[in-house]
Amino acid sequence: MGANIEPNVSPARTKLSELGFSLADSARLMRAAFGARMRELGLQGSNWRLLAHLHRQDGLSQAELARRLEVTRAGVGLMARQLEASGHIERRLDPGDGRSWRLFLTARTRTQHAPLLRIMREFEEDLAAAFSDAEIEFLSELVERLRDQIALVRARSGRKENL
Repeated sequence: MGANIEPNVSPARTKLSELGFSLADSARLMRAAFGARMRELGLQGSNWRLLAHLHRQDGLSQAELARRLEVTRAGVGLMARQLEASGHIERRLDPGDGRSWRLFLTARTRTQHAPLLRIMREFEEDLAAAFSDAEIEFLSELVERLRDQIALVRARSGRKENL
């Protein structure tokens, strides 16, 4: 005989499963919507995400970017080739490891960030229209706590943290 399962209750639905699906779906939709706006600047696909990481920390390795973007190294290599061809970034050999590349924003990309900032602000304003400032702050705090708890659970289970 099988396990007792309540009628009309999906075994896949748990206390946080709907939240997890909603967060993942929201993140996917946000990336897609923002990506569509980034095409105004000639950036394709997820290339804008690579640039955003380099704006935060220039000189990252392709391996580190692959981890942060949750794509393969080959995927980062393709994005890097496209962004290098368009003059947004330059690749330099890692002085500590001649087999590894580090990616840097070009001087032009660093100085011509006004259109990017304008699009980012407009997008944030469009999304923020659904919430009060207090709700945004509270939601941010809750998501941060959830992220911290996930990291704690992963650390306890002995899995390497990839955040």
